[in-house]
Amino acid sequence: MWRALSVALLTAPFVQAADLVVERLPIAGQPVQEIFAIEREPGGALWIGTSDGLYRYDGQRFTRVGADSDGLRSQNAGLLALDPDGSLWVGTWGGGLHRVDLASRRVERIELPADKIQSAIFDAAGTLYVGTAEHGLFRRSSPVAFEHVQASGQWRIWDLCQQGSVIYLALDGGLARLEGEDWQFWSAETGNPHGFDHRQL
Repeated sequence: MWRALSVALLTAPFVQAADLVVERLPIAGQPVQEIFAIEREPGGALWIGTSDGLYRYDGQRFTRVGADSDGLRSQNAGLLALDPDGSLWVGTWGGGLHRVDLASRRVERIELPADKIQSAIFDAAGTLYVGTAEHGLFRRSSPVAFEHVQASGQWRIWDLCQQGSVIYLALDGGLARLEGEDWQFWSAETGNPHGFDHRQL
């Protein structure tokens, strides 16, 4: 079992491998098996998503967040996304999506018809998109409400990448491109010398 977090502390913008300082930080007494995600809040504290819940590290100690009955619906916290509005989005495997206020550390449960959150990204306008394992793509439509992007169907969305006004989606068997409401799709077809077949959605 993994009971520690290894953090590389960089003391300059450009360093040689010999200059790296690696410090092993124990997550005190918790049976943490896997560390999935990490985000740094503006004040410097780290938020860490693990197979055993969500932790905050302030440079001195770890504090578990959202472990009570009103907290995360699943302690398998595999995805973190820091929002410029002062909150942290937490995607879990089996418990859906949550929003954590960084100041109060209060956990808010977000209603989605999907409980396995795979990926998330903010577009150029600051809109949050959430990719799921079984129900496609969701787009934030109000502070705590999301709408299903219909063209994404039941896709499993492994990852999301934003470039200008475009969002790319890594899918089982292909790559999708979303710009506004316009979609393009490339599927990995056997026998295609270019690797992918292209079509409009």
